Amino acid sequence: MKGKELPPTVDGILAWSTTFQCHRTFTNYLGHVKLACALCGVSSEACEDPLIRRAKMAINKKLMFEKRPEMWIRHDVVELMLDLGSTCPGLYCEASMLFLFTYVFMLRLPSEALPTHVGSRVWKGGIQSAISLDGDALVLRLLTRKNRPEGAVLKRYCWCKRSPLTCPVHVLAKFLLRGGEGAAPFSAFTSKSSKDELREMLSHLGIEDAGMYRTQDLQEGIRVTSNPAVQL
Repeated sequence: MKGKELPPTVDGILAWSTTFQCHRTFTNYLGHVKLACALCGVSSEACEDPLIRRAKMAINKKLMFEKRPEMWIRHDVVELMLDLGSTCPGLYCEASMLFLFTYVFMLRLPSEALPTHVGSRVWKGGIQSAISLDGDALVLRLLTRKNRPEGAVLKRYCWCKRSPLTCPVHVLAKFLLRGGEGAAPFSAFTSKSSKDELREMLSHLGIEDAGMYRTQDLQEGIRVTSNPAVQL
């Protein structure tokens, strides 16, 4: 019945389990259901039923989930996208800056990069992400972050000597702050359009399997880069 989703029933959880391709993902989401039950003060007993454990095994036996090969977007590809963006007006230019921003700060693009506003003060008003220039550092304030519900403050400094094309201070900040206090530099984008733009740009650059890339690959790319310019 609508509005009576909690506490969950065994039959409801079993039906829900059929929508998953990976038993680990199902287990993670089941944990969220348990937390919701605890917060609402209702029983989560159904989540521990033996049939639910069997459902996890059934998902695993389907073998529907195939781990995608590592397709991290590294620094050299980010530079190519920026070069492409500089020669193509419109969304290509803005998209390349969005991808640089996501890469430089290791962000989750939909929830941390897209809602960014200019100015440190808007963060205090409940905005998820606020960007500002503080002395010689480009500073991003996040209201919340995964595993950091208290938020985070991230700083990036000039790295022009090693990569002038991707410098956070002299390239990225110039783009982000051009609209002034309160501006939302990426308001033209959605999660879907960002992914589409990324794949289109990678395809234009001749990157193999361009249609399989995700915006998360920008976040992971900087973690594994061997370019000393972006070692944080």
